[in-house]
Amino acid sequence: MAAILYIQQMSLPDEVRTEKICRSLTRSGHNVTVISRWLPGMAEREEFQGYTVVRVGFEKYLHLYDPIPYSPFWTYKINEIAEEIRPDCIISRDIFLTSCSKSVAKKYGAPLLNDMAEHYPAAMHGWRKYQQNFFSRLIVNTLRVPDFIEKASVFAANGIIVVCEEQVERLHKQYGFPKELMSVVHNTPEIAELSILPNDFSGNITFAHHGYCTQQRNLNTFLRGFAIAYATYPHIRAEFIGEGETMPELRAIVSEIGNSCFCSSSGYRLAELPALLSRASIGVIPYKDDEFINHTISNKVFDYLAAGRPIFTSNAKPLKRIVEETQAGISWDCSTPESVAEGIAHILQSDLQKMSNNGRNWAKEKYNWSVDEHSLLEFLGRFCH
Repeated sequence: MAAILYIQQMSLPDEVRTEKICRSLTRSGHNVTVISRWLPGMAEREEFQGYTVVRVGFEKYLHLYDPIPYSPFWTYKINEIAEEIRPDCIISRDIFLTSCSKSVAKKYGAPLLNDMAEHYPAAMHGWRKYQQNFFSRLIVNTLRVPDFIEKASVFAANGIIVVCEEQVERLHKQYGFPKELMSVVHNTPEIAELSILPNDFSGNITFAHHGYCTQQRNLNTFLRGFAIAYATYPHIRAEFIGEGETMPELRAIVSEIGNSCFCSSSGYRLAELPALLSRASIGVIPYKDDEFINHTISNKVFDYLAAGRPIFTSNAKPLKRIVEETQAGISWDCSTPESVAEGIAHILQSDLQKMSNNGRNWAKEKYNWSVDEHSLLEFLGRFCH
C-alpha cells in the first residue's frame, strides 16, 4: 500500500476524472489524500469516497489562493500534508501546480506524475477570458507563458498520464518525453448506470450537449446549423445544458430558433447525468478542429457510447478516430452552419439503432473505466514499489 498525494487545482467534489482516479487508487489498497481548492460551503478537510480531501484557502480571500505556479499558499499546504502522510508518489493534475509539487517530491524521494487531461496552453490561447484585456493577452498569447509552464511541468515529471494517443505523440515530438513513460487513461465512465438507459428513435430526435461552453466547442455554429435543418426536419429537437463563456450567445440563438430548442445555463451535478442522457437521442460534439481539441478527448464521447447515444462529432482527430473505430456515429465538417445542417441530415438518414448498439458494445469491451483503471494501476505500479 502506497501513500499517494493527488494535487487537484479545481474544487472537489464534482470533478469526474479526479474522483474516478482516487476511488480506483483507494479500492486497490492505496492511502490517498487529495489537495484541492476550497470554495464557500465546503469543509476544510473531510473523508470523501474513501479518501481524504484537504482544501487550500479555507475561509480566506479566494484570489490569493488561485492555483498558479509557485504559489506560496499551495506550496505551504502541499508541504504540510506531505509532512503528515509521507507520500510514496505525488500526482499533479494538469500543469499549473507541478512547480509547487516538485520540491516536495524531491524532499521525500517520491516520483512525480502529471495527470495532463488537456493541452492547456492551446486551450488558454483560445479562451475568451484571456483575450479581454491587454495584460492577459500579453501573458497568454504574446509572451506565451502557459507554454513555458507546460514545458517546465513536463521536464519535472517522472511520468505523464494523458487522455488520448494524440497527446502522447505531441509530448514526445515537442519535448522528447519518452513514450514509455506515458500512459493513456481515457475519461471513460463506470458504465453501470448508463448502459441500462433505454433509447427510442421512433419519435422526436433530440440532439444534446451537456457541459462547459467555450469558443472552441463551436456550439453556436451547431445551433445555427440546427436551425437550418429544422426547416426540413421538424421532428428534431436540441438540448444544451451547462455553463461557460459562450452560454449567453447560445441562449440568444435559442431564442431565435424557438420551442424546438432548450438551453439552460444552470449547470448540473454528476449525479444528474444519467437523467440528462435519458432525454437525449444523439450526443453532439461539434468541437473545433484545432490544436487544443486535437490533443484531448472529452468524457462525453465515452458517456454517449455507454448510453447508446449515436455521436455527431466534428473532424477533430481524436473524435474522428473514435467514431470511425466504433461506427457509433458520424464525424463531419462542422465549420459552417450549412455543413452542420448537411451532417444532421446525414445522421438522421443513418441506422441510429445500429450506431447505438455499436457504441454500447465498444463501451462494454474497451471504452469503460474498468479497462482504464487497469491501465492506471499498471502505470502507477511502475513508480510505486
